This record gives sequence, C-alpha cells and structure tokens, in this order.
Amino acid sequence: MKNQANDQTQWTDLYIRHQFDDTGLYPTSGSQSASPDVIPSGDNPYSDPSQLITDTNWSKDFGNSTNASQANYIYLRGANGNTAAKKSGQSYLYYSPASLLLWPTDPTDPTKGWANNPLRTSSGAQYVDVSAEAGKRFYTPEPFQWIPAQIYNDHYCLIGRLVTTDNPNPIPALGTLTDFAAYISQHPNMAWRNVVTINPAQPVSTTSVDYSQGQDGGYVYMNLRCMNAPDGSAVSLNCGTSGPNPPIYIPQTIVKNPAGSSQFTITLYTNIPGNFRSNITYSWYSNGTTPLPGMQFILDPVMPVASSSPLMRFARPLEYFGISTARLGAAEPKHGIRLGSQTMQSPPVAPPAPRVYSRSRSSVKASAAVSSLLVTGVSWLERSSSILGAQTSSRDVSLQDVLVNDVDTQVVTIDAATPGLGSTPSDLTMDTALNNGDHPGDTQVALTATGVPTGAEIWFENLDGSVTIAVAPQRVNSDPFSVSTFVTLEADYSVKMRVCLRLNGTVLPSTWSLKFEVLAISPDAPAAQRPKPLTVVNGGPHKGTLLGRVTVKD
Repeated sequence: MKNQANDQTQWTDLYIRHQFDDTGLYPTSGSQSASPDVIPSGDNPYSDPSQLITDTNWSKDFGNSTNASQANYIYLRGANGNTAAKKSGQSYLYYSPASLLLWPTDPTDPTKGWANNPLRTSSGAQYVDVSAEAGKRFYTPEPFQWIPAQIYNDHYCLIGRLVTTDNPNPIPALGTLTDFAAYISQHPNMAWRNVVTINPAQPVSTTSVDYSQGQDGGYVYMNLRCMNAPDGSAVSLNCGTSGPNPPIYIPQTIVKNPAGSSQFTITLYTNIPGNFRSNITYSWYSNGTTPLPGMQFILDPVMPVASSSPLMRFARPLEYFGISTARLGAAEPKHGIRLGSQTMQSPPVAPPAPRVYSRSRSSVKASAAVSSLLVTGVSWLERSSSILGAQTSSRDVSLQDVLVNDVDTQVVTIDAATPGLGSTPSDLTMDTALNNGDHPGDTQVALTATGVPTGAEIWFENLDGSVTIAVAPQRVNSDPFSVSTFVTLEADYSVKMRVCLRLNGTVLPSTWSLKFEVLAISPDAPAAQRPKPLTVVNGGPHKGTLLGRVTVKD
C-alpha cells in the first residue's frame, strides 16, 4: 500500500521498528542504529517477556548496556503490518564490532562479517519462532545469549533479522556503511542497534554447560560450590530458557567462606519440566581479589530423594554436596543424588599449557654413548557423560626417576584428583625421547599393557627421525598384552616416540600399567625373530640389552 504523501509503502508482514514512531511504513528516515525493539536485558532474563509488548511498555526502551565476559540476554519484539492475516516467521540475531559492520560477509575474506557471528539462545537454537495476529505485536519468548569479548575504542552492533514465507530476507551483499543504512531503512524485517559494552573493572571468568533434564520433570537443586574462592569475590548463575519454576537465576553473590572452611555454596531449588534443555552459565567476579591456589567452581545438579524412595540406597545427605538443610521442613527430603558435575578451574588465569616433563640426556649421563628413554610429555583424558552433557578433562601426572642396572627408568603416576583441560584422539598420550647410545643394530621396541581391559587399544609411533618405529592400534585381548616391532638403528640414534592408549568405553581397574621399553637384540637371537620392520603381538621382549624403560601406572 503506497502512501502518496511521503512516498512510503506499508509493509504487510512482520517488522521490527527502527524508531518508536514506526508503523510499518518504509523506507524509514532518521537514525537507523537505535532500534527500540532490539532489547539487551543484561544478565537477568525477563520472567515474563510478554510484558514488552503491552500498551504501557510498547513506547518504552528497555535496552541496557551489555557486560563483557558475562552472559547477556537479548530479546526482539515487533509487530504485524498486515491488518488482515496472521503472520509467522523466525527471528535471528547477529553481532559485530562497529568497525566490522561494513560487510555482512566480507568479499575479500568470507570468514569475516556479521553474518558469521550469529547468536544462539540458551537452549542452543539458531532462531526463535515468532508470530502475531493481524495488526498485533510479537516478542521472542526466549532471549538470545551473548558473552561479548572486551572491546576498546569501539562498540558492538546488534542486527536483528526476520525470515517469513512471504519475505525470506536473504542476508545482503553490501560494501559500505551507507549502503547498509539504506538497506535497513528499506527493509522493515531488519533492525540495527548500537550497544555500549562495559569492560569489567576486575577479571571475570564465565563458563556455560549444557543441561538436559530428560523426559521426567521434577525438583532439582542447582548447586554451585566455590572451592578456595577468596572472600569478597562474587559468583552468579543464570539461564535464559524459560520453563523452570523459579527461573534458573542467582544474581551476583559475594563469597563469604564459613569459618574454618574453604567452600562457599549458592543453591537454587527449582522445578524443571520434562524435556527441558538449555545452557546454564555461571561466572566468577574477582572484585579486586586474587585467586587462591586450587580455586575451582563446581556446578552440581542434585535430585532430592525421599526417605521412602527405592533410590535412597544411592543417595547421600544434602550436606555432602554443601546444601544446607537448616530451613527444610521435617517432611522435606534431606538426601539427594548428584545428576552430573561440571568444573571451572582456577579462573581468571588462562588454562596452563600442557605440563611437559623433560630432561636432556646429558643431564642424566655424562657420556653421549649411554642409552636412554626419557619422558617428554604426558596427557591423560577422562571422558564422562551425565545430565550436564559429555565432558572431557585431563589429569596431571607425577614423574619419578629410578636407576635400574645403570639404565634410567622413569615412572609416571596419574593424579586423578586434579582435573584440567586437554584434547587428544587417545585417552592417554605419552611422549618420550629415545637414544640408543652405543648400541647400533637390531632393536626391539615393545609396549606391554597389564590390567588394561579387553577391548581397549594400545599403540606407539615415532614423531620424527628417518626410521619408522610404529605399531598400529592393537585391541587388547589378554592380560598382560604386548605389541612390539623390530628395527635396525645406527649408533647414537635419537628419535621422539609417542605411546597411546584408547579405552573405547572400557574402564581401567585400580591396578593397571603400561610399560614401554627398548632393547638391543643380542647377536645370538634367532634370525626368525629379527626381520625388519615387524609387528609382534604378545611376543614379549626378547633376549637383549635393556636400553630404556618408561612405566605408566595408576
């Protein structure tokens, strides 16, 4: 419908206002970068976002500044410009630093541009469905979540986009800010808002974890344990997806450790509906304090268990999880089962680089002709799956040198009490540095697994050097189980080796070990045992001189 007076056309689909006086007529004039319908709400999602479109609130701008390094929630609202039919569609939201706004997709670098920065909801959705009856208003019932990085001498822009059947609204290819502003003015199904992002005065660390309730709803304690967090710092917990009653939200709470204790706990008791799934975000605010050694934050969802429940034999007292029972009624459950656990360790310090344990061969022996097999690095991963989703964590190791018959032997012990961060295709990776000293000729390299369950796999490979020293992954089928290969090496040959263990879903018992050793084969060993290269399964080490050994054990 054309408005002859000002040469504008009435939009007959869902639209987002560019200014308060927009009624769906386009092109719009005036500022295009302050849409009142792109609404950052801060770190607290609205309990009832439908209030955004009431007659009283329709003319109010609820937009807040955003906070860097923290979870922020952004809503969209708008109206149906068609007075005769209901309209439905999907709403999308993107972000960009202003200096990058010129191109939705940069023609010189397709990886850049705001089209590559879509925001998702807490539940992981790429868009939010919206609809409005003829001439009525709409809002996004679930907000988009955004954790902006700190920004200096610039600001962020938020770009809202509506997609409907009648107006699919493909992302445009534009080259200048003027072109972009003109595009916004001519497209009521796009909106643009510049936002102020406040960098934290003190370090802030934030993490998100996926939560899946499953088909059965029920009450759950959202329990955040703060271990070794300094007094005066603060923590918060939030989630932008509606459904739980009360909503999953605990505002910034100052840490005040109980006397004689290093654990401070905040807890929310909430009823979560079946099939609820969302990200839950929690943050630590330093407030000028310094992280204490071993500081970590552990999120435990705990299901309360009544004393008459058959699950009672699996439950623990709520105090075990740091949940106070002082205010619970006599009939309320005092026990619970932990449904999962997720840890944020030692923020805001960046995760440490993988620990590498190494010693030069010369620091062990004075003579370059003496053989050695020395550990240069170990990475241990633990994979788990729970109501908080699949997780992977690493384990620290300790190293002990042992001298056996003038041969340097190193024992690596896994420390299961200190989870860290890591990523590798195997569950255990150990790197070693091998030198055969003055023992040229036929050499056996062997790996023996003891106590490792059937179905796991072990293997090793060289990382450098001119000679292939490798055994492909072999599935464990006995105890002990060994794999080895024979090679011919020149004197004083040095090579980096990697030993790997993959559990394939099995679980290691309390007593297990991997022994990696290198032997110089005696000249009188049977010739049939010495073709090169050769892989031998369960052949065991042969007669020869031990050049080095490394043992990994629990």
